[in-house]
Amino acid sequence: MKKINFASLLVCISLIIIALAVGYYFVSYLPKKDREVSLSQNIVKCQELGIKKYASESEKNNTKSFESMFIASKPQYRYDEGLKACLYLGGFSTLEINSYFVVDLYTNKEIISYTEDTKKIDVAKRAELFDSKVKELGFQIISN
Repeated sequence: MKKINFASLLVCISLIIIALAVGYYFVSYLPKKDREVSLSQNIVKCQELGIKKYASESEKNNTKSFESMFIASKPQYRYDEGLKACLYLGGFSTLEINSYFVVDLYTNKEIISYTEDTKKIDVAKRAELFDSKVKELGFQIISN
């Protein structure tokens, strides 16, 4: 009798272990794998959109006259999983202004922007606010 009870107990424990393993696979492993694949796809898509946005801006601004002295800053772009957004940090400088902005490339909505008149000196406070928001979004600060 004791061998039958031990064998039954062993079969029950084995079934529980198998059920837990199958449950883990469907509840934890597969969703995590899907999230990782989705994240990778969004990162690649964001990079493609960032490259296209920069090429489009460069082409558009190369048609401006030389007198405007338009200089585009090197862009940064990244996918933000929390915001589910493709963020693009770009900007430009002319003889009169410096302008920087963060745009969600999925929606083309401006998140934050900063423009300064190069002739004015008292722009430090606005620049600090913009820089802190840009850091919160995970970008490096663009230096002039």
